[in-house]
Amino acid sequence: MATYDSNGSEINGTQARSFGRVLSLLVAVERLEKPNLDALVERTNLPGRSIHAMIGKLHKDYFVVIERQNGRRFGYYKVVDWGVLDRDRILKMVGDDESEKADEEQCELDFQPI
Repeated sequence: MATYDSNGSEINGTQARSFGRVLSLLVAVERLEKPNLDALVERTNLPGRSIHAMIGKLHKDYFVVIERQNGRRFGYYKVVDWGVLDRDRILKMVGDDESEKADEEQCELDFQPI
């Protein structure tokens, strides 16, 4: 039996980790120019089948609508409706994480031993 904290996340991290993966998929769909399945697999390191399942989970649990644009063969995904999730807050939160990583990488590049 799972134990949950006050935020509804499982103590062992399963549900929180799963939501983090879902958010990484959402951000990848939003930020990639034409996010087809191959690009999403490369960006998120998730299997294609998991990506399809997460798109369904996003719609079922959070009312997020992700549609295919330009057909199946050469098409790509697009977030049409963010449902109950706050797009700006999520992108800002993830953007802050990415800018911190970029700052750390820049500091490493600037450091040259004497």
